[in-house]
Order: sequence, then structure tokens, then C-alpha cells
Amino acid sequence: LETGWARRGEARQEARWLSAERRLLVATVDDFFRAGLHEAAWRLAFYLTPLFELGAHHDDWHATTATGLDAARAAGHRQGEALLLRGLADLHRAEGRTEAAAAALRAAQPLVEGLELARITLRLGLVQTRADEAERAFTRALQVFDEAGDRRGRADALRALGALRMDAGPLEASLAAYRELGDPLGEAGVLLVLAELSRTEGVPAEAEASARAALKTFTSYGDRRGAAQALLALARAMLDLADLEGALEALMSAMGEFDGLGDDQGKAEAQRLAQETRRRSGLCTS
Repeated sequence: LETGWARRGEARQEARWLSAERRLLVATVDDFFRAGLHEAAWRLAFYLTPLFELGAHHDDWHATTATGLDAARAAGHRQGEALLLRGLADLHRAEGRTEAAAAALRAAQPLVEGLELARITLRLGLVQTRADEAERAFTRALQVFDEAGDRRGRADALRALGALRMDAGPLEASLAAYRELGDPLGEAGVLLVLAELSRTEGVPAEAEASARAALKTFTSYGDRRGAAQALLALARAMLDLADLEGALEALMSAMGEFDGLGDDQGKAEAQRLAQETRRRSGLCTS
């Protein structure tokens, strides 16, 4: 049997290959659609979603999703349409457009049932503004995943519940599930939440360790948004530890990442923390 480490190495190699061939793959979606190969077009557009999410290739993500949706509708494939709408919602959420994400998810709901509906319900919880409604969505989705034996869905739902409640129980269960699945990026996402939880519990050294572990994984896989968020988490932990020089270094790196992603909100938060760090270290007077 393959070890988890072997699978992780293969995943990194596949990610690098896909990234190198990205432009060709994007063009192929359009070629399939023009040739009337609608099934192939929407499926390829859907399968490319993780590549675009990982590298924050939002323009390609938008373009292939639009073509994929046209292809799925032309083929009369309701589930394909729902899958692409779910991907579109993930894209809108990555861009901070929660209302647009919710609209895409609501459009997908009547197209599917069962596990796919549970995945949509989970994502609707992620864009809810009310905590009670979000918790109900996560709990409903978790129940479906548990009944169906869907380990990945269960890991995702536990992570969402743990993050909402800031509860170590679901987070640790989610972390263990991602490890069993051999999903290091899932692990890294949980570690970011655990870093924040450790800070709120007054254990900044644990927060720093979790943030560093997450940053290493995100960087290894080329996940720019994850790396930027991990750098912010690391800087906050280092501020708590009074490591002002280290915090400022992390924040400068985070600003560069957020700037490259076009994430003005993330960049503004990194700038705010950098200003606070400079004040604390006496590097500025304002």
C-alpha cells in the first residue's frame, strides 16, 4: 500500500504538472464546447476548479466556469450544472462576494439531492451572516455525511462547526479525518483555526506552531491564499509572544501575497497589524 507521504508527494507533482499545462487546459474547455462535446467541456471545467483555487487563477476560473455552465445546460445535465454552480460559489466566496456565492448555491439546490445537496448546504452555512443559521446548515450537512459514510464531507462539516463554535473537539476530529484521507491542505486549514483558538486560550506558542505548520503545507502546494492567511496567523501569534521583528517580517510577506491576489481586505489587515507592530517597537510615532 502507498504511504500517506507517497500520496502527498504525488499530489504535489500533479499540482505542478497541472499548473504548467494550465493555459492548454483552459483552451481545451473552450475547444470541447465549440466542437459540441458538451459533456467533456463541463467535466473538464469542473475538474480544473481545484487547480484554479490553489493558484488563485480567478480569471481562468471565471472563464471556464462560464463555458462549463453553458455546456452542462446544453447537455441537459442538471448535476453538472449544480457542480459548476457550487464551484462558482467557491470562487465568489474567495473573492469576498458572499451574496453572489449564496445566489449561486440557491440556484444549485433544486438541481440535486442527497450528498451533493449536503455539500451545497454546507457552503450555504459558510456564507450565512447569522451564526444560528450557519450552525443549523453545518449540522444538517454533517448528519447526511455521517449517514452516507462520506468521510471527506464529515471532515469539512466538522471543520466548519469547530471554526464557528471555536471548539477544539470538532476541530481535532476534523484534523484526524483529513489525516486519514491523506489531505494535507485540509489539515492545514484546520491548523489555521486551531492557531486562532490557541491564541484566544492564551497559548501563543501553540498558535505559532500551528500557524508555521499550516504555512509550510500551503507553501509546499502553492496555495497562495492559504499561505497569506497563515502568515497573518503567524504574525498574530508572534505579536502575542512579543517577537515584533518576526511578526513584522511575516506581515510584510503577507502584504505581498495579498497584493498579488488582489485581496484588498487581507492586505489592509496586514497593513494595520504592521502599523501596530511598528508602534510597539518604536519605529513610528503616529
